[in-house]
Amino acid sequence: MTEEERVEAGLDAYDPDEVPPAEDVPPVPEDIRQKAYEDERAELRRQIDNGEFREPSDRDPFPPTRYED
Repeated sequence: MTEEERVEAGLDAYDPDEVPPAEDVPPVPEDIRQKAYEDERAELRRQIDNGEFREPSDRDPFPPTRYED
Protein backbone atom coordinates (compact mmCIF):
# COMPACT_ATOMS: atom_id res chain seq x y z
CA MET A 1 0.00 0.00 0.00
CA THR A 2 1.13 3.51 -0.65
CA GLU A 3 1.48 5.92 2.23
CA GLU A 4 -1.60 7.88 1.13
CA GLU A 5 -3.72 4.73 1.14
CA ARG A 6 -2.42 3.77 4.58
CA VAL A 7 -3.44 7.21 5.93
CA GLU A 8 -6.88 6.99 4.30
CA ALA A 9 -7.39 3.51 5.75
CA GLY A 10 -6.44 4.79 9.21
CA LEU A 11 -3.35 2.62 9.52
CA ASP A 12 -0.97 5.58 9.73
CA ALA A 13 -1.57 8.99 11.29
CA TYR A 14 0.20 10.94 8.53
CA ASP A 15 2.06 10.64 5.26
CA PRO A 16 5.80 11.12 5.96
CA ASP A 17 6.28 12.63 2.49
CA GLU A 18 3.92 15.52 3.36
CA VAL A 19 5.65 16.53 6.60
CA PRO A 20 7.79 19.68 6.26
CA PRO A 21 11.42 19.43 7.33
CA ALA A 22 12.32 20.48 10.86
CA GLU A 23 13.44 24.08 11.19
CA ASP A 24 14.73 23.97 14.74
CA VAL A 25 18.44 24.41 15.23
CA PRO A 26 19.88 21.52 17.23
CA PRO A 27 21.06 22.58 20.70
CA VAL A 28 24.73 23.21 21.26
CA PRO A 29 26.10 20.31 23.30
CA GLU A 30 27.03 21.18 26.87
CA ASP A 31 30.73 21.03 27.68
CA ILE A 32 30.91 18.37 30.40
CA ARG A 33 34.44 19.42 31.31
CA GLN A 34 33.25 22.90 32.29
CA LYS A 35 30.55 21.46 34.58
CA ALA A 36 33.07 19.12 36.25
CA TYR A 37 35.48 22.05 36.73
CA GLU A 38 32.76 24.15 38.36
CA ASP A 39 31.76 21.27 40.67
CA GLU A 40 35.35 20.69 41.79
CA ARG A 41 35.90 24.40 42.30
CA ALA A 42 32.75 24.61 44.47
CA GLU A 43 33.91 21.63 46.55
CA LEU A 44 37.34 23.17 47.06
CA ARG A 45 35.74 26.50 48.06
CA ARG A 46 33.55 24.63 50.60
CA GLN A 47 36.61 22.88 52.07
CA ILE A 48 38.51 26.16 52.36
CA ASP A 49 35.52 27.87 54.02
CA ASN A 50 35.17 25.02 56.54
CA GLY A 51 38.89 24.97 57.33
CA GLU A 52 39.37 21.50 55.85
CA PHE A 53 41.93 22.75 53.34
CA ARG A 54 44.66 25.30 53.80
CA GLU A 55 48.02 26.22 52.37
CA PRO A 56 50.87 24.43 54.15
CA SER A 57 53.22 26.69 56.10
CA ASP A 58 56.46 26.22 58.01
CA ARG A 59 54.53 26.26 61.27
CA ASP A 60 51.81 23.85 60.10
CA PRO A 61 53.02 21.81 57.11
CA PHE A 62 50.39 19.04 57.28
CA PRO A 63 46.71 18.98 56.28
CA PRO A 64 44.07 18.74 59.02
CA THR A 65 43.62 15.30 60.54
CA ARG A 66 39.81 15.45 60.92
CA TYR A 67 37.13 16.18 58.34
CA GLU A 68 33.38 16.71 58.68
CA ASP A 69 32.50 14.37 55.80
